[in-house]
Amino acid sequence: ARHNNLKSDVAMTLFTPTNNVPLPVRRPGDRSYIQSDRLSPGTYYVRVFKFGSGETSYDLSLSATPVTQAQFGVRIRRIKAIDDFEGWGRGQADFYSRITINGKSSTSKPIDNKDDVSPFFYFSENVSIRKIRIPFSIAIYESDRGSDEHADINPRKGQKDLQLTYDPITGRVTGEGISVRHEGDLIMVEGRGDSHKAMVVFQVNYFSYRF
Repeated sequence: ARHNNLKSDVAMTLFTPTNNVPLPVRRPGDRSYIQSDRLSPGTYYVRVFKFGSGETSYDLSLSATPVTQAQFGVRIRRIKAIDDFEGWGRGQADFYSRITINGKSSTSKPIDNKDDVSPFFYFSENVSIRKIRIPFSIAIYESDRGSDEHADINPRKGQKDLQLTYDPITGRVTGEGISVRHEGDLIMVEGRGDSHKAMVVFQVNYFSYRF
């Protein structure tokens, strides 16, 4: 949605029959527009309203290109040991990670003998363009010849993994024990409750396309 030829301040929101869709409004020069490539199929409305002083007329234009597919991905950028995983004098940790998206999992290979690693392990899955919440989780392990140790990366006691949700419309990443973050952010989380604590840094991305 776009309106232009403005002479005073005008705001614009996009909403469904039941709620607003919080999308940013961009204002280059004398125009404003809302743009998104991640709206689920449905009926949407645009509201234009004035704020501040002065009067203005405006031209409003709407355009839409349907998308049919979407993909969501998680990249592990860094894993760092907080506790000693191997014991004094026995070397450093052999970390690997497991990412689960919408019930499907992928596990990386261990990186040997490093307490601080940047694996850049990436896993993505195709998801329905209609899905408005995408569940995903991150688990970190330390390889130890058959008796692998489960690293604690969750800030809450009694939970080791990160259980998270992604909102395709707002780009928000949410979950218990973490503050709200967004697609593209470098998200750092540390375990604080159990033994074998570690830190993980990760990013998420989402894109939709027409197939």
